Amino acid sequence: GERCEGFSCTKFECPADYSVYEHKCVYYPFSKAKKAKYIYLYVPLGNWSEREWEDYTLASADIFTSFYPIKDCRINVSILKVPIEYANKKCQIATMGLQDGTRCPNVYDIYSCGQNYAQSNSIANVERVIGFSHDPLCEGGGIKGYTFFYFKGAYAQLEFYPESMKRFEQPAHELSHTYMLCDEYSYDFWDIQNRQVTCANKWPEACDKKSDCKGN
Repeated sequence: GERCEGFSCTKFECPADYSVYEHKCVYYPFSKAKKAKYIYLYVPLGNWSEREWEDYTLASADIFTSFYPIKDCRINVSILKVPIEYANKKCQIATMGLQDGTRCPNVYDIYSCGQNYAQSNSIANVERVIGFSHDPLCEGGGIKGYTFFYFKGAYAQLEFYPESMKRFEQPAHELSHTYMLCDEYSYDFWDIQNRQVTCANKWPEACDKKSDCKGN
């Protein structure tokens, strides 16, 4: 895995049956993890090596479990990963056309894949399902991930091109939308989303409504 501050990352690895908790590896076997109160389930999309799938999902999850309110009850949260072999054999992920003409992995198929895996392994408390790809899988646009408000599934990619920078926070960004949090990097986007759903987050008072704001 990698722990990141901005774009500066340092390597760390967790052995089998270990998970990341407060930036450290802790023993957490699957038999215990699948009984957690809140389970975030990652579905592999595209091409992954086994080592990268293990490390990068943990690095990604370490970000949103450190910032979301669940950081205060982390002991009740599990990060589980659908095995690559299972996803390749059992999951049929089609593409979905979005409003801007981009075609991306279908989040409804991603969610179904995760739920089917959960049911086959007696995992009951799936809080969210996130489809995660190493390479960009959206075609025809600049989208790096997406979801829908009120839906419990999302898609995010690891790398931005052409910069080829690993963006471990992308899943956290998409997952935040499933909790009715709206974009803060643009007032126009925030305003449109707020008209749709009433954002759980107010527009930051320190940001100018007429220009882009540094935010999530």
